[in-house]
Amino acid sequence: FYAPSSCLLDTSFISSQDDRNISNGFGEILKLALVRSSDLFELLETHGSALVESKFVADSGNVPDGVGQRVIDLSIQIMLE
Repeated sequence: FYAPSSCLLDTSFISSQDDRNISNGFGEILKLALVRSSDLFELLETHGSALVESKFVADSGNVPDGVGQRVIDLSIQIMLE
């Protein structure tokens, strides 16, 4: 396996997924956080349920601006290390 040299992520795609896929993706991010990043874990612990409910959409009102994107950015960074 070779890690990609770049990654393109259209976050609107995430919001188009059903609840099961959102929960599965959140579980994958949580595994990364448990093993590799206390910062990511703290974000998930604080905002996890709101992120899942909003499907990581920033303007949902329940998630502070930038939190969803920060979770995604940290997750990608960890996967590429």
